[in-house]
Amino acid sequence: MGQKINPLGFRLGTSQSHHSLWFEQPKYYFEGLQEDKKIRDYIQNFLQENMRISAGVEGIGRIEIQKGIDLIQVIIYMGFPNLLKEEKSQAIKELQSNVQTICNSLNSLNRKVNIAIIRIKEPYGHPKILAEYLAEQLKNRVPFRKAIQNISPLNFSTIYPMNSISHRKLFWEKFESVPFGYLSVLVWHGLRVTGSRKSQYLHYLNPFLPCLWTRILFVHNQR
Repeated sequence: MGQKINPLGFRLGTSQSHHSLWFEQPKYYFEGLQEDKKIRDYIQNFLQENMRISAGVEGIGRIEIQKGIDLIQVIIYMGFPNLLKEEKSQAIKELQSNVQTICNSLNSLNRKVNIAIIRIKEPYGHPKILAEYLAEQLKNRVPFRKAIQNISPLNFSTIYPMNSISHRKLFWEKFESVPFGYLSVLVWHGLRVTGSRKSQYLHYLNPFLPCLWTRILFVHNQR
C-alpha cells in the first residue's frame, strides 16, 4: 500500500507557512476551527459582493488568522484591492465591524478584531487566483489550450492543470517528473470549483466534458 504525504504540509516551517496561528485547549479546538471557517467564508462572500467588476475571480490569495488573548489579527492577501466598490479604508471598517459581530456571537472572550489588506504584487502568479481565472475561462467555453497560452509567460518551472486524463497526458509529455521529496522544490496549490453538483458529478464520470473545476499545481525547483 502506497504511503503519501501532503507536499504543502511536508514543507511547513521551511518554505510554507501556516494560514492560522493560535493555541487552544484540546476540548475547545473545534470551536477555533469553526470560528476560522466562518470568518474566511464571510470575508470571501463580502469581497465578492463588493467588487466593481464581477468576473468570477475573487482575487483572494489567502487569509491568515492570528489569535491572541485579546486580539484577532486577520490579514487578507488580495490581488486586486483597487476593484472594491468602496474605498479600501471604508471597506475594512465595515468588514471589521461585521467580523467582530460574528466572533462575539461564537464565543464570550470579546476579543478585538483587526483586519488588514495586503496587495499581492503578481496576482496571476498566485495559484489560487490563477485557478479562479482558468476556471472562469473554461466555464465560458474558452478552449483549454488557449486559456493555458494566456498564462504561459509566467515564470514557473512547471504548471500542471490536473483536470482530466487528456490534460495530464498533454503535460506529462511536455514536462519531466518533479522530485516532490526535496524541500528545495517549492509547491503551490490552487483549487477552484464551478458549476452545480450535478455538473461536477457528470464531469467526474466523463473527464472529456467541458471542465467545471480547475486544480493548479505550481512547482519551482530552487536547487
